[in-house]
Amino acid sequence: MSLIAVMKLDDDDFTLLGLAPRFGIDRQDLDARWKALQVQVHPDRFAADGPAAQRQAMQWSVRVNEAYRRLRDPLSRAAYLCELRGSPVDAHRNTAMPADFLMQQMAWRESLEDAPTLSRWLSWTSRSLSRSGLCTMNWYNTSTRRPTCPRRWLRCAP
Repeated sequence: MSLIAVMKLDDDDFTLLGLAPRFGIDRQDLDARWKALQVQVHPDRFAADGPAAQRQAMQWSVRVNEAYRRLRDPLSRAAYLCELRGSPVDAHRNTAMPADFLMQQMAWRESLEDAPTLSRWLSWTSRSLSRSGLCTMNWYNTSTRRPTCPRRWLRCAP
């Protein structure tokens, strides 16, 4: 019995490649599974079986390559996991943002353009963030007088 007869085209990518459906995967394991599967479904293996078998093998080869491409990229893997769990990301079309978020972005942009110095802008932004309920840790290093990258945005307790 051939491997193609056992597999299903509608299996999810993780099942197809024999992996647990989770974000953290071993890239070397993924590569090895993809190569092993490609050896099994490559159309050249079915050259003597006729055109129908070659077409089916071609479909499988394309399907295996699609699954591999989707799982090897962390962003597409994350989006795919969300989709599998019923929450499609649809990032290319879902660009709607809440109006208050957009207004805050515009206010910050305008304040940056109007600020005579970076330290004044950072001071204004910190006050604005605390009024809105958002705060950052380590916005500005006072000893070096340089901004630090805000690594974590937190919702402040009321």
